[in-house]
Amino acid sequence: MSSTDEPSPPQDRPEVQESFAESAPVLPAPAPTAPPAPVLRLPSLTPSPLHRIGRYLFNHNPFYPLSAVLVLLGLHSLFHDEYAAQNLTQIGFNNGILWGVLAGYATLMAATAVWLVRWGRVWDDARTILLTLVLLLAAISVNCDKPIVLHLPAATWFLVGGLAFVLVLSEATLRLTRIALPWSLRAPMYLYFALFFLYPVLLDYTHNTIGDSNNALGLQETLLGVLLFPTVAGLITLSLIPAAMQGPNLARRITAAWTWPCYPWSLFVVLGVAVVMRAFYLTITFHPRAGTDSAFAPYFLTPFAMAIAAVIFELGRSVGHRFTQNLALAFPLLWLPMSLTDAPVRGAAGQFLQLHLQTIGSPMQVTLAGLLILYVYAMLRRGPEWLPSAVTALVCLAAVVGPHTVNADTFGPLNWQPLAAAAVLSGVRAIRQRTASLPWGLAATLGVFSLTVAGWDTSWTAYRFAAPIHLWLLSLLVIGVTLKDAAAKALLQVVGAAAVALAFGVTVYSARSYYGLSASLTMTYVSTWTIALWLAWSLNRGRDLLSAAALVSVAATLQSLVTTSAVLRSSSNPRAWALLLVGAISFAIGILVSARKMQTPREPDADSAPA
Repeated sequence: MSSTDEPSPPQDRPEVQESFAESAPVLPAPAPTAPPAPVLRLPSLTPSPLHRIGRYLFNHNPFYPLSAVLVLLGLHSLFHDEYAAQNLTQIGFNNGILWGVLAGYATLMAATAVWLVRWGRVWDDARTILLTLVLLLAAISVNCDKPIVLHLPAATWFLVGGLAFVLVLSEATLRLTRIALPWSLRAPMYLYFALFFLYPVLLDYTHNTIGDSNNALGLQETLLGVLLFPTVAGLITLSLIPAAMQGPNLARRITAAWTWPCYPWSLFVVLGVAVVMRAFYLTITFHPRAGTDSAFAPYFLTPFAMAIAAVIFELGRSVGHRFTQNLALAFPLLWLPMSLTDAPVRGAAGQFLQLHLQTIGSPMQVTLAGLLILYVYAMLRRGPEWLPSAVTALVCLAAVVGPHTVNADTFGPLNWQPLAAAAVLSGVRAIRQRTASLPWGLAATLGVFSLTVAGWDTSWTAYRFAAPIHLWLLSLLVIGVTLKDAAAKALLQVVGAAAVALAFGVTVYSARSYYGLSASLTMTYVSTWTIALWLAWSLNRGRDLLSAAALVSVAATLQSLVTTSAVLRSSSNPRAWALLLVGAISFAIGILVSARKMQTPREPDADSAPA
């Protein structure tokens, strides 16, 4: 017998229960639980506004740029020579002292940045100092403008020496802070500094050397140089495109505790601000007149803005960020309205504007050219899909923009060459898409429009533009019948509505003897539209086209009534002509009934249903 078959001990007997109780282990009694300790609930402490402000100031430390602003204002007030400022032919001794003080303060800021990086590792504060230092170095170049205007012998040395000081200080700061800025960024930075300091030397030549022999020519060349300053800055900006194409990979080559794109591109944001400030101040310094009013206008910055847009587009493209690309390409469109002015062409601003119109063209022409170059470049770089349409629209806008377009009243007259170019662009786009009817329709529309403008006041536009209108409708009809997309249906609807309106209109005009239209000529015209629409419907079975063909047939019937009535008045057998007329009307009614049946879906007859 196995162990499982043995009977279990009778545990219900008292002696067995006692033996089990003696052998069972004794468990300790559970300890009494202490009452839970009271929880101390402290009120939630929300930081006060003053605490938040203090934390923000501690983290971002804006006291360095604030110090620079206050120091510059204090130096301006301390070294300001009122007599020299009011008289363009006077310069005070304070100019040289101010130059030295600014150079010393810039050196102090650079040394502070090196100290923070090398010994404190406080990169955030060092970044603020370095960006402020860039603006301060650009401001030093402004202090040399007055000696240039007065053609002092030391003016050129001031500028060349200032550039040498800036280059040495910048290079020393980069090396001592151990920021390995690649030359794809370092070279454009130095080119900006060279522009700030050496461009006034060119203005010195035009203002003084040329102006001494020919005062009017010297003034014109000087003002032209002021106008072209942002253009040169734009060319320097374009040198940043190779660095922008590298995207975040460029930041790996820079030994600084900053992240892309704030670094290194915040450096060039500050330099861009310096370019705008320098362009603004050049209009004050090198435009001889009383006071400190500036003739600066937004259209001065058009080339610079287009170059910035190209760099930002490449930055967005390097990381595949579509929003940045669209924003970079759409923002320069604001320069179109900003290139217009409602003010009369006179005064200080008018002098620059007249020079711009005489030598370069209208500001809007420059803006259109810059936008077209930017968009074509972005198309070659496979930018957003809306660029071809934008290019076509800008080319069409160029048809009404001339060399004297300065406000809304100076648009026009129409020029057919831009319209023809837009038609060619639409045609190229249509060839690439092939089966899309909208580009084909746009190309046909622009082509006919350009021919109309080119043949204005000729036989081509006679009889209320009859020939261009019918050529346009015929081209849309061919496109709509050939292609089968949704836009083709819309084109056929346009042609059908126009054909109905023209057929009934000509019939009414013929009945009332308008425009001297003969009954036979009108009948031929309406019959031609009838045949064309029925033929188009046989190729493209659309309800709208069928309705248009039926309505034009009614117009043809009415025209036959007009023609028959004219014949009856001069015929010897009016009964025969009356029978023909009733037959024609009956035929037209039959067409309408058949057209209605074609548009109404019907179930198949039982007799004709397949077995």
